Amino acid sequence: MHSYLRSVGFHNIKKKDMTAFLREMKLNPDYIEHALDTEGNEFAELRKEFAPGIGVALRGTYDEEDNFHMEYYYPYCQAGRISTDAKVELVKASDKESLLGVCDDMKLGVDLIFFVQDMFQILISEQRNHKTVSFGGVKLAGLALDGAVLLPVRTPEPQAQRTKRNVAKRKELIQAARDGDQKAIERLTLIDMDLYSNITNRVEKEDILTIVNS
Repeated sequence: MHSYLRSVGFHNIKKKDMTAFLREMKLNPDYIEHALDTEGNEFAELRKEFAPGIGVALRGTYDEEDNFHMEYYYPYCQAGRISTDAKVELVKASDKESLLGVCDDMKLGVDLIFFVQDMFQILISEQRNHKTVSFGGVKLAGLALDGAVLLPVRTPEPQAQRTKRNVAKRKELIQAARDGDQKAIERLTLIDMDLYSNITNRVEKEDILTIVNS
């Protein structure tokens, strides 16, 4: 069974109960979408929603007798706001008919890699054969098995201003490195090495919120 089923309400569900639930989903889904997959075959997604934007989705194919054959399923959670407006590079998963999105976020300076929930919106659009796509923004959501409430911390004004300057300087270095500036590349490498060393030492005796805020 999927590791994150309990994140959408399936706590301690037995395998036989999950099998019965998936069988019921095939017969009475809340939502069905069809499209040609990346190989040109008819593909479908069935969804069952348990709360606004939260549920389980099945993906698979229909045979000639209109029987649905599930390839895989996953719990989903739909995000409410745009996380980044960067263009997304699409990569087909090797083990199943699904897409991974990769985008380079300037604010982070690293690649974001994520499972594409709205794969069918891509498959039915004119961008389906493009390596890089853009739909006006990416909404990121995540599921977890546990969590903690982190209360906000008021940042002193001098520190806040210093952080803004550092962020702006890092963005400039990242852009310069993309343009091939060797000095910027070397500078970013040194900064990342120092940052990694600093975090490694501090994480042994400090909580993550304190480290991030400082």
